[in-house]
Amino acid sequence: MSPLLAAFGFGLAAAFPVGLLGLLLGWSVEGLTPAPRVRALAWGLAFLLPAAVLAATLAGAAIPLPEPRQVILPPPLSVDLTEYGLTAAERPRYWTAQGVWIARGLLAVSLAGLLFRGGAWLLSRRRLAALARSARPADADLAQAVAVEALAMGLKPPRVLVVTALAEPLLAGVSRPAVLLPAGLVETLPRETLIQVCRHELAHLARGDNLRLPVEELLAGLFWLSPLTILLRRRMLSAREVVCDEIAVGSAPPEARRAYAQALLDVLRQTAATASLQPAFTGRERTPAAMRFDSILTPAGPISGARRLFIGVLTLLAVGGGVLGANAMADEARHAKAQRSVGVAPVLPFKAAASAPLNISADSLETFRDQPGRVVYNGDVKVKGDVGGVDLRLDGRPAPAGFKPGDLPPGAVRSVEMTTVDGRTVMDLKTR
Repeated sequence: MSPLLAAFGFGLAAAFPVGLLGLLLGWSVEGLTPAPRVRALAWGLAFLLPAAVLAATLAGAAIPLPEPRQVILPPPLSVDLTEYGLTAAERPRYWTAQGVWIARGLLAVSLAGLLFRGGAWLLSRRRLAALARSARPADADLAQAVAVEALAMGLKPPRVLVVTALAEPLLAGVSRPAVLLPAGLVETLPRETLIQVCRHELAHLARGDNLRLPVEELLAGLFWLSPLTILLRRRMLSAREVVCDEIAVGSAPPEARRAYAQALLDVLRQTAATASLQPAFTGRERTPAAMRFDSILTPAGPISGARRLFIGVLTLLAVGGGVLGANAMADEARHAKAQRSVGVAPVLPFKAAASAPLNISADSLETFRDQPGRVVYNGDVKVKGDVGGVDLRLDGRPAPAGFKPGDLPPGAVRSVEMTTVDGRTVMDLKTR
């Protein structure tokens, strides 16, 4: 098996345990602090952890193993034992045909999920672009107010468009971003609250969330087999919405915060039975509404030094666990190799002097640097072929006249030691 294919298989299979590690990190940070930005960082790391472990596993598997030293026994044991001359840490690990097909199947279904998710995202972008083309510009006063807010945040002012067939505010586009506002919202909300809603979308633009979405969609498709992927992404997007809420309300007084929360509640009611292209302002289906309302109405205080330290330790443990797992999987993948024959141990032919080839199969084989003419077969040893011209011994003693290895009952041979003594091949059968 190709090391990279093995690494892909390991990395995809590890998505669930690594995702569980990320889930524990996110929940722990949520319990330690209500700070939106810290929570968003924790959930973002939790979502990206399976992808990071997969990338690290692939990178480690791409490192080539050291070149093996060539081991060729002298005649009459004319066999190339290069592979068996490797140390235990360098020796290939053979995979059965079933293991190869499992790795290929995991890769195939994961890539299919990636393509499906990517296609669905492109389709939703086309629908969103069509809505933007059919929209009308917002009135000059609102557009000017949003432009001032954008410049204050260090952004190039985006277009502000009003769309009739839209249930909630959205940030659309990458090269020419635009804030899309539902017509019903523009007609009912006070101007100051409407500006706060636009600030929420500007916060997404300032954070680059519109650039992250395509990558996150593809990762969600790649790891769709893990049931934790959807949950992790929802929690990450939920925490992101709370951060944008914090930016939107800023240092606003309690009255303005309550108005913003009321606007969120109104939009949630309007979109309860409406499918959205990309929920942004509401974050529908991403978090309990109470969490967002609590963050809007009650700003989070500073985090104590002890909690910061504890959060840092938890993050290091999660990342360290992922690194250790990736290192172990990469090491296994580097040694991965397709099994040469299914259900049959490797067979090495020995050519005895003036005789037909002699085949010996075993579970393992030992060679010795200081004795190049010696090799020992261990495990389930089977000897087949013509032993003429070979000096046979049983447990170190000369074998009886006419003796053949096949005369022994199955399983009687514990190991076979082959040596070259004065140009003759000596086979010593060690019995149990």
